[in-house]
Amino acid sequence: KSFNQPVWPWESVRNSLRDALTELCVASDVLTIATKDCGKDGAGNPKRYMVLDGPVQAENVEQKPFIQLLAMKRSLEAPSKILIQGAEHLKNLQNETKGARTPEDFHIELLRLRQNWRLKKVGNSILGDLSYRTAGSQFKQSGVFEVTKADRS
Repeated sequence: KSFNQPVWPWESVRNSLRDALTELCVASDVLTIATKDCGKDGAGNPKRYMVLDGPVQAENVEQKPFIQLLAMKRSLEAPSKILIQGAEHLKNLQNETKGARTPEDFHIELLRLRQNWRLKKVGNSILGDLSYRTAGSQFKQSGVFEVTKADRS
């Protein structure tokens, strides 16, 4: 076997677990040393071998409500422009398709629907069947839907 190939298939997993265990042991040792006292100083406070710094907090700068409102308004300008442009684009697309529809489109869409689903005319309505009963399915849920022509006015 070559030098780079592991001898055992799980060797890389074992090495990763060993590295993780080493890091956990080091973290445990650091916490133990940081919490252990090594005597008392002149004022009677406990001395420690190691001191951990806490999170650094920035000073709270008090702002006036008007300035906060202005900052909020400026930060929301760009997202609002994007949303408005998207809504206008969708409205334009809808208006284009609304005027371009013809009665023949309904029949073409109905023909496409008939190619994929089982349709039958019952009275003045067209019913479709989404169930797979014709293929032998024993599922009891009805998959019947009615095909209607949508008015675009």
